[in-house]
Parts: sequence; structure tokens; C-alpha cells
Amino acid sequence: MLRLDDNQLSGPIPKELGRLQDLTVHALYWNSLSGSIPRELGNLASLKELLVQGNDLSGPVPPELGELSELTRLSVGWNPGLAGPLPMELTKLRLKLFYWVNTGLCAPGDAAFQAWLATIEDHRGGPTCP
Repeated sequence: MLRLDDNQLSGPIPKELGRLQDLTVHALYWNSLSGSIPRELGNLASLKELLVQGNDLSGPVPPELGELSELTRLSVGWNPGLAGPLPMELTKLRLKLFYWVNTGLCAPGDAAFQAWLATIEDHRGGPTCP
């Protein structure tokens, strides 16, 4: 478990965190982290929670996060610089919580993606992509 929430951290999320194979919770929310979400986090096979809301992250959500088969909680909300369509690979996840509100992200209008979103118990999101 790595809980560094609300610690005034700044700079990018180190891609080397993707090497922590036994990590189950990665909580970096409410800091001032910037840059993109490292695709290397998709290597964290044991990860159950990825909570990075409330930072200054930017760019797309990496499709590699769809490989996190144990993930049940994903929160990327309150990062206005995150942008683009959510990756279809996320539909492989069995999320109970998914927050992507207050970002520039959008959900694909694809019926399968929309059906997947409907299965998430605690969901706070944004618009469907044009």
C-alpha cells in the first residue's frame, strides 16, 4: 500500500512505481502532481485501487490501465488537464468506483462502453464523446 494523499507532492508520477509488483493501493490524491499518468502503472497486477484525483495531471488515460485485472476503484477526477476519450480497454475492468468528473475526458458512445459504465456502482463522470 502506498498512501501519499494530501502531502503537497509536486512533479510527475514516477514511472518506476510500475515496478512495485505487490502494490495493492496507490493513493496520490489531492497533491500537485503534474504530467501524464504513466503507462507503466499498467504493470501493477495486484493493484486494487488507483486514486490520483485532485492533481494537475494531463493527457489521456493510458490504455494499459485496462490490464489491471484486480482493480476495483479508479479515480482520476478533478484533473482538468486529463483529456480525450476514455480507452476501450477499461471495459475489461470490474470497477465498483470510477470517478472521472471535472476532467476533459469523454466516454466513447459505443454501446459496449456505455453498458460497462452502467455496471459501475459508484460512478461520477463527464460527457459522451462527440
